[in-house]
Amino acid sequence: MQCGHVWVLMLVVCIKVGMFKEILGLKRDREKDKRLPMFRLLNWYFFFICIYFVYGKILQQHIQVVHLATPAVGYITNQHSFKAFIAWTIGFCTFILLLEKGAYKYQFTQFGWTHVTLLMIVVSASSMVNNMYDGMIWFFVPVCLVIWNDVYAYVFGRFWGKTPLIKLSPKKTWEGFLGAFVTTVVFGFWIGHLMGQFDYMVCAQEELTLEFFQNLKCDRDPTFIPSIPVNVPEWLEKISGSLGIESLKLGKTVLLMPFMWDALNLSIFASLVAPFGGFFASGFKRAFKIKDFGDLIPGHGGITDRMDCQIIMSVFVAVYRTTFFLRNKHATVAQILSQVDSLSVDDKRELLSRLQAAVS
Repeated sequence: MQCGHVWVLMLVVCIKVGMFKEILGLKRDREKDKRLPMFRLLNWYFFFICIYFVYGKILQQHIQVVHLATPAVGYITNQHSFKAFIAWTIGFCTFILLLEKGAYKYQFTQFGWTHVTLLMIVVSASSMVNNMYDGMIWFFVPVCLVIWNDVYAYVFGRFWGKTPLIKLSPKKTWEGFLGAFVTTVVFGFWIGHLMGQFDYMVCAQEELTLEFFQNLKCDRDPTFIPSIPVNVPEWLEKISGSLGIESLKLGKTVLLMPFMWDALNLSIFASLVAPFGGFFASGFKRAFKIKDFGDLIPGHGGITDRMDCQIIMSVFVAVYRTTFFLRNKHATVAQILSQVDSLSVDDKRELLSRLQAAVS
C-alpha cells in the first residue's frame, strides 16, 4: 500500500491494458487482421492516447514544484488537452487512409468497438486514480469491499444457497446475496476504522513523486478524527479488542470517525449495486457465447472477469466524494502551483510581488 501513488497508478494502467486486450479480442477476426497489420496497431495507438489524455489530466494537478523546476515535465503537460486531441486526429486520419475495399464493415466496427471499450474501461476507471490521490483509503476500502462481497456471496451461496437470484447467473442465490450484504457491512465498519488510523491512508497526495514508502503527514480532515460517541452493548464491548477498537473505548462508549458512516454507505453500494456489474459482464459473455473474457488467472478467467464490479464501484466512490466530501474543499497549494506554470514570466513576477505584499 505504501509503495507510492504513481506505482499504484501504474498497476491500474497495467490492469486496463489487460482488460482492453481481452475486450478488443472479442470482436477480432484473425484472418482479416493478417490483411490489415497496421490496423491492429492503430487500436493500441488510440488506447495509449486515451491513457495520456485521461490520466495525464489527473496528474497535472499533482505535479507541484516539479512542474516548475523540470522543463521536460512542463513540455509534456503544457497544452495537454490540445496535444492529446492532435494525436487522436492523427490516428483518425490514419484510420481513413488504412481503409481497404472489402474490409470496410470490419474496420468501422473495430473503430467503434475500440472507442466504446475505451469509454468503459479507461475513462470510467480513471475514477480509481482520482480517488487514490485524495487519500488511499478511498481506493483500498472500496476495492476490499467488492472482493469481500464477492467471496462471501460465493460462500453463503455454496453452503446455504437455494433460491435463484437472477437468470443471467444461475449460480447466484438470494441466500448468497443477502449473506454477503450483512458480512460486507460488518467488514466495512472494521476496515474503514482500521485504515482510518493511518495517515498514509487518509492524507491526500498533492505532489507527483516516485518515492517508495513515503511518510505522508497532514492535518486530518474532521471526517477521519474520532468524534462521534456511540454507546456499546456489553456483549459487543467484550469483543471490541478483537475488532481493533480498544484504543477508542471510553468505558462503554466508543468514539467513531464520521468516515464510518461513509464506510457504511460504501458497503451498502458494494453489496447491493456493484454486483450488477458482474451480472452485466455475465450477460455480455452470454451474448458472445464465451465462458470467460480470458484465461490469465487459472480458475477465475481473465482480468475483466475480476474487475467487472470494481469499475462501477470506483465511479460511485468518485461521485460520492465529489457530492459529500469535496464540496467544501478549497484549492490546494499543489493545484494552484500546477496553474502557475502556464503563466507568462511577467505574470509570474506580478504574482510573486503580490504574494510578498500579502504576507508582509
